[in-house]
Amino acid sequence: MQISWLLLAENIVVKEHSERIDIIGEFRSVLADGFPYLLPKFYIVCRIEGDVRQTVALPYELTLRSPSNELVEIHTSSVSVDVPPNVRRVVGNLIAEIKNFEFMNQGRYTITAQLGDSVISTDFLVISRQNDSDDAQE
Repeated sequence: MQISWLLLAENIVVKEHSERIDIIGEFRSVLADGFPYLLPKFYIVCRIEGDVRQTVALPYELTLRSPSNELVEIHTSSVSVDVPPNVRRVVGNLIAEIKNFEFMNQGRYTITAQLGDSVISTDFLVISRQNDSDDAQE
């Protein structure tokens, strides 16, 4: 199994009856009112795919690297894929809901997802929101 892409989203709507996932508000930056800044909720979505002929169980880990190079473990689990007979190509999504994540400072952050030997990363910026008085002085 390989991770083909990774993204961050404000919300996810899973429609099980139609096997559809709506990704709402993909983002690459967070505007913070001040620091530390608490982001109430966001989602990390990974697309996985592979040619599988038998049941597979792999470790799955999400980490975040801060601008100060601190590494934070966000999620760890084991992913098990049961393959129906006569199916070889498997495609699916791994979705992690992250609640009340605190950013201590602004800068470039990196989210890394690892499923077995497959690793993928994406960067996003946390920046301070400028208030109206700052804009007026410029």
